[in-house]
Amino acid sequence: MDQPRDRLIDAARTLFAQKGFHSSPMSELASVARVSVGQIYRLFDDKNAIIRAIVEKDVLAQYRLLESLGEQVEAGSMSPQQGLEEFAMISLSHPNQGLIYEFVAEGYRNPAVAEIIREVTHEFRRHLRRLVRAAQPGISEGALDAAEDMLLSLNIGTGNRELTGSRLAVPEAVQCYSKMLLGAFAALDRTKGQ
Repeated sequence: MDQPRDRLIDAARTLFAQKGFHSSPMSELASVARVSVGQIYRLFDDKNAIIRAIVEKDVLAQYRLLESLGEQVEAGSMSPQQGLEEFAMISLSHPNQGLIYEFVAEGYRNPAVAEIIREVTHEFRRHLRRLVRAAQPGISEGALDAAEDMLLSLNIGTGNRELTGSRLAVPEAVQCYSKMLLGAFAALDRTKGQ
């Protein structure tokens, strides 16, 4: 169903990715979403609320995928490497990767956006921990913390591949990332006492 709120979120996602958060006036957002500026403010208090809606919608889909991966690796219906390959594919195939950087940059300037990022990554981190535990059973808490940070950085940072001209095709990158992650988890766990 073509609801004004959904049109606004989709239009904002597109505009913010193309022009940036601050260079996307509400009047242009209203025009692209086919609503009035007044309707924007009836649905959202401000641009921060629009950011929250975009992030929650996008991240919720990733939560579901990560939860499924953790369950499948735990159940043995997917190998740890396959689970990490799927995670890498999620990270590499985000359609609006540039938008993530726009939000992260805004988070450094805007405490309200920083709080939105912290809130959504808290749950994201929980799912990452589950995937790591399934891939490296018995991993120590310290190594698990490091692995969680590494996966979150990978998820956020892979958008740079296109911008920086990566020579690896996505399938090759996915295989390399998953093997490197498995090796890193094992290495982290071996150094826990050092």
